[in-house]
Amino acid sequence: MTLTPMLCSRFLRVVHAKKGFAGLMDRAFDALLRVYARSLTLVLRHRIVMLVMFVAVLWATVQMFGIVSRASSPNRT
Repeated sequence: MTLTPMLCSRFLRVVHAKKGFAGLMDRAFDALLRVYARSLTLVLRHRIVMLVMFVAVLWATVQMFGIVSRASSPNRT
């Protein structure tokens, strides 16, 4: 055990500036992460509304499944 790793962490600074396609993808990922964090904050702030919306979408999905399965059945009259 030496002090070299600790001293390296003190004296050397890593610069994470990426250029070209890697930089573009890094910036896009950071933007996506910021959007996700904002939307997650919004959803967690309005939990009851999101729960009601979930139940409404689930109900609509079940209704649409019934309509589609009746329309695509071969014994239509």
